[in-house]
Amino acid sequence: MEMPVAEKHPRERRASLSVSVRFGLAAVLLLSACSPPTNSNPAVRLSCGSVARFDEPDLRRDVAVTGDAPGVALTSFLASSETSRAQLPALGWRRVTATPDVVLFVAQPRIGDDPPFVMVEVVRDDGRWVAATWGECRPRYVGDLMRAASWSLRSTPHPDARSMEVLIADPECAEGPLNASQILPPTVQYQDRVVTVTIWIGRSASLDTARGCPGFPPLPYAIQLSESLGRRKVLDGGVIPARAVHLAAPLLNPGDASPGPDLR
Repeated sequence: MEMPVAEKHPRERRASLSVSVRFGLAAVLLLSACSPPTNSNPAVRLSCGSVARFDEPDLRRDVAVTGDAPGVALTSFLASSETSRAQLPALGWRRVTATPDVVLFVAQPRIGDDPPFVMVEVVRDDGRWVAATWGECRPRYVGDLMRAASWSLRSTPHPDARSMEVLIADPECAEGPLNASQILPPTVQYQDRVVTVTIWIGRSASLDTARGCPGFPPLPYAIQLSESLGRRKVLDGGVIPARAVHLAAPLLNPGDASPGPDLR
C-alpha cells in the first residue's frame, strides 16, 4: 500500500541543516545533514511513542503472517472486547519491528485518517506473548540523542519573511520544561509548493520514556529560514506522513521567542 507523502518537485530538492556540537551530537547531526530525516539513517528511526523503533519502509511491508506466538497474541487481542473500545481494525496489520521480547504491529485503517495509523505492541511476559499497548499512532522520528518535536505556528508568517514564530512542545515531555538550549538546528527542505521543517530536541541517552507527562507549556521560538515562504505551505517533517502546521491557540503568558540559529 502506497503511503501519502509530501509533494516533491524533481528539479528542486534542497535541504539545509546547520550542525551544532551542543549535547555531543555532532556525529548524529552530520549523518542527518547528508539527507532529509525521512531515510534509513540508523541514528534516527520512527516510534509510535513506545520503546519499539522502526523505519519508514517497514510501514509498506506485506501484511503480517500471524501464525507464530506474537501473531496469535495479536489475533486473540483483536477478537477481544477491548479491541472494540479501541476501534482497531481486524485486518491490514504489518509487523514493523520485532525483538526477542517486543513485536510492534501497525495498521492504517483508512487513508486520510488522522492520526494515520493504529498500533498494537505485543510483549513477552513470563514466557507468554500478550498485547501490552495499543491505540493511535502518528510515527515520529526519534533517536538516542535527539527527537523530532511537535510544534505549531505562533503567528501567521508574512510571505516575504525569512523567519517563523513557533511554539515547540516535547512529545515525550519527560525531562522537564523545554528551554532554548535544548533546541537543535532544524532540518528545512525547500520545495516548489511546500517548506518542510523538522525541529529537533536534544535527548538524554538515559531518558526514561515510561515516566508520565505532566503537561509542560510549549516553548516560544524563532525559526530562521534561508528563503522567504511566499505562498508555500508549511509542513511538519517530524512525523510520517508530514502534516500541515497550523496556528496554535493563544498562550496566557507567551513570553519572548528564543531566537533560533540563523540558517542564511
